[in-house]
Amino acid sequence: MLSAGSFRGSRSSRLPSVLSVGPALRVTSGRYGLARALILSHVDESAEVLLPAYNCPAMVAPIRFLRAEPRFYRVNADLTIDLEDLSRRIGLRTRSVIAVHYFGFLQDLGPIRRLCDERGLSLIEDCAHALYGISGATPVGSLGDFAFASLMKFFPVYDGGCLVSAKGFDEVLEPRRGRLSYQLKAVVNTLERSEKYGRLPLANAWKLAFRGKNLLLKAAKSSRGAGAIVASPGSLDGGYEFEGNWLNVRMSWPSSALVRLVSEERCVESRRRNYERLSKSLADAPGGRALHIELPPGIVPYVFPFYVEDPAAVFPSLKQRGVPLLRWEDAETTVCPISASYSTHLLMVPCHQELDADDLDWISKQIREVLAMARRAK
Repeated sequence: MLSAGSFRGSRSSRLPSVLSVGPALRVTSGRYGLARALILSHVDESAEVLLPAYNCPAMVAPIRFLRAEPRFYRVNADLTIDLEDLSRRIGLRTRSVIAVHYFGFLQDLGPIRRLCDERGLSLIEDCAHALYGISGATPVGSLGDFAFASLMKFFPVYDGGCLVSAKGFDEVLEPRRGRLSYQLKAVVNTLERSEKYGRLPLANAWKLAFRGKNLLLKAAKSSRGAGAIVASPGSLDGGYEFEGNWLNVRMSWPSSALVRLVSEERCVESRRRNYERLSKSLADAPGGRALHIELPPGIVPYVFPFYVEDPAAVFPSLKQRGVPLLRWEDAETTVCPISASYSTHLLMVPCHQELDADDLDWISKQIREVLAMARRAK
């Protein structure tokens, strides 16, 4: 969420970002960037798209929307791509390969890039978890034919995704601007969320939000098709569906303005610092372990991935205590044993820039206590 601290520090980061790869098409969320990448790769109902079995359903939805067939390949325990399995699954109808930079840790895409070139396939980098980063001399988003990212996972904005290409775009349809009510909704949501968590010390923040609500309702009533105008993509509320009517809608201008104004340096440094604090405090936790103990230089984490031995006891207990965790329960489990395991065992612990030391220590304390309880219960 937006806070006074969002503007402290340099607007630019020492690390490259997906937005620096080339001209960016701004869309409402990452999945619409993926859909556009698939369309530009000539994916249609006759095509297959290869993607990792361990995935968020939001990655599969654009493929199904285009009536193409998703085919899943295996990943290794460190979530690198099983190149042999991927190569074996390429068929006559395969058109594109999606490679994911899980949790902000960059994949070595050199071998996949060469494989795609040999087979005449487009390579799409999923940078939803990796807005910033560099691996060796390779900046994030620069090896794929296309790369898409989710800006709202890293910036304090209501909406936002992007599609870039290091090779540049030929003729591509620019997204259209959303209705006025949608722009107002972006303002209201940003203010309300910040006010809810007490992070934006503006005396009139709530009044501004309330006034924005009234303007939103007034705009809706004075326009035709009010229901469609006020609606927003389900992706902004955590849903996994794909709504075709939002495919050609641009990121709202309030969110675009915040992306230009807030400190990228703070985002990068705070996320790295928070990750390292969680890694240290949970290093010897019983019944759990970090997927990546060390945070390499050039990596900016989206979350702190934490593997638990007894998810049936641990996950619901932590959720009941109010710990904000995620896991990909709907990942494909039939073709990859790692994906089957991680769909329940691998938890995503937040490490974003608005968490302070007390927040992180509280999260670590809850995790350690629940892990200890689960071990005693055995």
